[in-house]
Amino acid sequence: MMFHTRWVQRILSLLILVVATAPVFAASHAERERLAPMTDAEALARFQPSEIRAYREQLNGILAKERELVAVTGQERLTRLVDQKIDQLQKIGDADFARFMSLNVDLGPLDQSVTELQQRVEAKRSERIASQGLRIQPNTSGFPDASYSFCGSGRNDAGFMLAAQEVLIAAKGVWAAASRGCDEVVVLAGFGGNVSLVCIAADIVLAVAEGVLNGYEFCDNDIDSAEIQGSYLRLAHIHGDLSDAQTTIVDNQNSNKSDVTNAVDAAKTEITNALDSAKTAIINNDNTNKNTIVNNDNSNRNHIENNDNTNRDTIVNNDNANRNTIMANDNANRDTIMANDNHNRDLMIAEMRMIGCDMIRLINTPEGARSSALQSCVGQPGYPYSFPQKKLQGGGGSVSAFALPVGPDAPMVVGRERSVTMETYLAEGRMLPSYYLPAARGGLLEQVKDLVWSTIASQSELTIAPDATASARLEAEKADALLNAERFVDAYRQYSVAYRHLIPKF
Repeated sequence: MMFHTRWVQRILSLLILVVATAPVFAASHAERERLAPMTDAEALARFQPSEIRAYREQLNGILAKERELVAVTGQERLTRLVDQKIDQLQKIGDADFARFMSLNVDLGPLDQSVTELQQRVEAKRSERIASQGLRIQPNTSGFPDASYSFCGSGRNDAGFMLAAQEVLIAAKGVWAAASRGCDEVVVLAGFGGNVSLVCIAADIVLAVAEGVLNGYEFCDNDIDSAEIQGSYLRLAHIHGDLSDAQTTIVDNQNSNKSDVTNAVDAAKTEITNALDSAKTAIINNDNTNKNTIVNNDNSNRNHIENNDNTNRDTIVNNDNANRNTIMANDNANRDTIMANDNHNRDLMIAEMRMIGCDMIRLINTPEGARSSALQSCVGQPGYPYSFPQKKLQGGGGSVSAFALPVGPDAPMVVGRERSVTMETYLAEGRMLPSYYLPAARGGLLEQVKDLVWSTIASQSELTIAPDATASARLEAEKADALLNAERFVDAYRQYSVAYRHLIPKF
């Protein structure tokens, strides 16, 4: 696909170059006037001497590169013809060159195409040098080769020939523009005059480019002819080698066949005898081994049976001894564990009795006289325990910091968890029977009262939210009046109102 694309691009470039030269053949009336015959002075006056010299050097450089391209082919006659054309160009004076330049002939495309072809020649020359050492030599002597001429054996590929075609097409563009100018001048003037030298310059450019292309085409055709002839010679050489090889191979195969047959027969006899001898030896050895193995197996069987019987008795005796030891140890462990469990049970029962008795004693001990030094609580926070009384503001009597006085049959509530729960219910105004029932009915209303008044006292001492604390005190006094009136539910609600007053507003 890439090769096809490159070819399309090259062909398009050729078409563009041909089209670009087409306007030369459509000269207008103004151009006819520009191409009117001129004297040498008029021609030289149109350009600076440096411009004429640069234009001459550019054309000479193009022809010199083309001369090298022809010389590479080795065609001396064609090279001499190119030298003659270049010599003719050197005889053209500056005035005639000025006339040539006035035709506005652009040498750029020709120079570019010649340079590209020259680069291809250099690359091909490098490849030929690198591949000279890679040529495969035949195994047999006298193998004929193609009879190459001075053109050598390096054929030009399609890309190379297309580049040479581009040089010719660019030269034809130069020639067409110059020749059109020559024709116009002749028609307008009625005679040729010095303008023929201008036409000669155009012809030289075309002739040299044709020489380049013809030289490479000639060499390609010459290489084709030499290789065709060489192929016939090689075919005859190969045919002769095959005929000789056929006779040699057949004779060698016949000789090898006899040698192989005799050797196979001799080997067969020798192998048969060896197999018979080996068979007898193997059978005798197998029989001997069989008897040895059977006898050894019988002996080993007896030894194994005797050893197994001995091991069996040893294992059975050991198992019986281990069984008796384990049973005796298990029985001893059982008795020890049971005795320890019974002892621990008795200790726990005694401890529980002591704790129970101490709790009954504490419950029936008056407030302010309660204390406990129970040994079971040694090491616990607050040990030994004492329960002093604390005066409450706003209410009568005193209560313990850990328990409120309750009826003789009511449970005592102790613990920080119950206090936190009670505060939560008071702050949220939630009702709970345990909280609005009095202690005489198993409730905690007196504890609610104690919590509210304790908080009022603490915030008053610490001057926390004085206004809110004063409002809470008024609400707590109302709750005390309701409690004294045995309006227990209303008293609880009023304590909740008082407690909510105590909480600072952020």
